[in-house]
Amino acid sequence: MKKFILATLLFISGLSLLNAQGPGGPQLPSQIENSAQPHEAPPADVAEQPGEQPQPGFVWINGYYCWEGGRYIWVPGHWIRPPRPNARWVAPHWVKKHNFWKLEEGKWQ
Repeated sequence: MKKFILATLLFISGLSLLNAQGPGGPQLPSQIENSAQPHEAPPADVAEQPGEQPQPGFVWINGYYCWEGGRYIWVPGHWIRPPRPNARWVAPHWVKKHNFWKLEEGKWQ
């Protein structure tokens, strides 16, 4: 009886693993990387109107395109208080690497 229960549990866990991999089976690392990076350049930035500064000391961070679900999606800009005095925002930007485009994340300097 123990062997039957163990075999049943192994069978069920094997089915769960197959379902988790999706209908095409497991993806190779290169397939995952390539699907996460676009081949085409991002569209031109959207012209945003930041509106009024919410409080003194806040700075406007422009929006940018990210790559999600196989397409570019616009992430809107926003007002934010810098993390420290004299901090400078380096905006995210897209760089072409080989046949793909890679997003260099924005950061405070």
